[in-house]
Amino acid sequence: RKPGIGIFDEIFNAMKPKVFYFIGDAAGRKGDHSDCDIKFSYNVSIWSKFNKLDCVSKFYTPEQFFDSKSFTKPILGGYDPGTYIKSYKKNNISDQYQHTLQTVQGLGTGIVIMSGPPGSGKTSFAKDLEKLGFFRVSMDETPRANIRKLYEQHNKLVIDATHPNVESIGKYGLNISAIICVVRMDVSREMSMHMNTVRSWYDDCKKIPAIVYNIYYKKLDVFPASILTMKVIPDIFRAPKVYAQMFALRT
Repeated sequence: RKPGIGIFDEIFNAMKPKVFYFIGDAAGRKGDHSDCDIKFSYNVSIWSKFNKLDCVSKFYTPEQFFDSKSFTKPILGGYDPGTYIKSYKKNNISDQYQHTLQTVQGLGTGIVIMSGPPGSGKTSFAKDLEKLGFFRVSMDETPRANIRKLYEQHNKLVIDATHPNVESIGKYGLNISAIICVVRMDVSREMSMHMNTVRSWYDDCKKIPAIVYNIYYKKLDVFPASILTMKVIPDIFRAPKVYAQMFALRT
């Protein structure tokens, strides 16, 4: 669905247009029901640029196209991925991410608890720890996993789930001393929901509904001081190139 670009892929593959005209009334103007039409045209433009497609996207409102009335381009609503992209180098996000990985690795044996809403980059970080010798347990993939038994077998464990608070860990029956740290993804709700949408476009997986976010943020709380907690901003550009490209699209 718009502003996703799946239909454009179908059109381009079938027709190879040099210019893609899109006329829509969901342009983010005062009184419009949405801004999905103008976002769709915007996404076609940047997707064509990323993939070096010989196609230019042009957007018009019906009033512009049929009545030659002027149109002032609105400020698009929702999460702006440009804010992350601009801060990526300025705030050395890649270096911070790598430093957190190395810090966790240096803590020795024990259990790492991932924490963050869906689409926040938890699994990517957990997989990076897996490359460093941790055994990764995804509670999405194996919800009935026996954490205590796995810990006895592997010594270094990373548990990949949302874990909004310390109570969410209690179901594992662990001794708190076995937990070497909590890694909480430092993302806004808007950014994680944006990444959730982009992931559904890229991986063709089911989009996590908003109610799941409502539940997570309702339960969200700080972990006790006795548990080391580190925050990390996800490194989008460590992901496959196509995902990093799609992150820049508007949702």
